[in-house]
Amino acid sequence: MTGRSGGYEVYAFPNSDLMGGGLSGWKDDEDEVAQEEDEDLANDPITQLNVQQRMISVIREAYTRNTDKMHAMINDLTDVEKAILQKVLTL
Repeated sequence: MTGRSGGYEVYAFPNSDLMGGGLSGWKDDEDEVAQEEDEDLANDPITQLNVQQRMISVIREAYTRNTDKMHAMINDLTDVEKAILQKVLTL
């Protein structure tokens, strides 16, 4: 059933559609999508990356190779930052 109200078409929807009867299948679709996303994340190598360990590795390598003259930059660090760097390098 349709009608006009203020220049706009007005459509009447069956009550069952509005109350979930006709749209209830959407909920199941959302559950399936969520399950597929969980499986995708479980198999994604990025989500399995240990970020802390990777950062320690990068900092150690940069220090060892003196990348971008890292040794000279240490003089500009605060005492707290130097202590943190020392801890990272000796872990």
